[in-house]
Amino acid sequence: LLRWWQVNYNGVVGWTAEGEGDEYYIAPPGMEGDGDEDAEAEDEAFAAPVRVANTDLNPRQMGVQVQWYVPQGQWQRALDLTAPLGVGWVKFQADWGLLESQPGQLSENFAVFAAAVRDAEARGYRVLVSVAKAPSWARSTSGESGPPDNPQLLADFIGRMMDEVGGSIDAIEVWNEPNLRREWTTDAHPFDGEGYMRLFEPSYRAIRERSARTTVITAGLAPTVTGPSAVNDRTYLRQMYAAGLDDYDDIMVGVHPYGWSNAPGERCCNPSGQGWDDRRQFFFLDTLDSYRTIMRDNGHTDRDLWATEFGWPTYDGLPGQAAEAWMVSLDSQQQADYVTDAFALAQGFDFMGPMFLWNLNFADPQTSASASDQAAFSLLYMPSEGGVVERPVYHELVRQIGQAGGE
Repeated sequence: LLRWWQVNYNGVVGWTAEGEGDEYYIAPPGMEGDGDEDAEAEDEAFAAPVRVANTDLNPRQMGVQVQWYVPQGQWQRALDLTAPLGVGWVKFQADWGLLESQPGQLSENFAVFAAAVRDAEARGYRVLVSVAKAPSWARSTSGESGPPDNPQLLADFIGRMMDEVGGSIDAIEVWNEPNLRREWTTDAHPFDGEGYMRLFEPSYRAIRERSARTTVITAGLAPTVTGPSAVNDRTYLRQMYAAGLDDYDDIMVGVHPYGWSNAPGERCCNPSGQGWDDRRQFFFLDTLDSYRTIMRDNGHTDRDLWATEFGWPTYDGLPGQAAEAWMVSLDSQQQADYVTDAFALAQGFDFMGPMFLWNLNFADPQTSASASDQAAFSLLYMPSEGGVVERPVYHELVRQIGQAGGE
């Protein structure tokens, strides 16, 4: 991983990076600004570390992602445990490959998904659905998850989904983290913001043909830097605007402002050698700042940011061992404090829409034993033999949000 530096020599500005020995590198096109100094200007509203104000949380702007593809009894238990949180939204991921077995043929799994969406609506939640992961029949590239060769196929699936359960869906996020190769494994489309906009446009039309009220959200991008398997999310968002994102005046912009182990009010950078605290992508507020600046620079001053994923991890109280140090550097109380502080901070900004915590119920014996970060972020641990373990972050959210939601 190269660390890029901006150089100003007698008014001539460029980028370089250290190599080994006498080597040095000049930033290739598209990678300028991918290092410690982001190219976008700082927003004055974020000029210093932010302290959390004593403010009442608004549950209508808060949500949590729920794993619906579980045994029915476990699903009902998870939904029961969502209620005390008091949040106004739940999020489901629609794994397209799981839900449409053949072109135009919805699978038995779709019936389970549709029932989960209707269950959530019946309990008074607003529902966000994130659609991702094309089926193998729609892709000529094998391997990890990726988009369809023909973007219209995704639009057609979204249309069928809305025809079946559209009345129960309030918002749709078109794809997930397309700036990661593992979510964009394809030879059919460029690995950049223009490639994503090719996918987005027909899906947007399919949604609008069926509903004017459904909120359409661009895919939340993974906060990262450019490398062989990723594109800097700030660069990627600029590419989306260059490819026509600013032509859409009724959409919201997705963001995944993860903070790794940095507190939500901290600002970049105070490197400790851990590797996850030396770039702005690793800081909750810096990510919100960067996205808002890019949106403002492209005329989207009246569009909101929707945090379709965010959270902080800990392996406290879980069986197994985490794979990376940033998953174990926080204890349970820090996780609880950071999550609630982030909700409070973001609700103080007039450009933030709903925020969805990742996640409610993804921790189980399998994800914990495999050192998955899914388990570290989860509010609940679901043992295979039944029952449930409510983690400290769950109780803190119930205390701070659930009471407000019941008022």
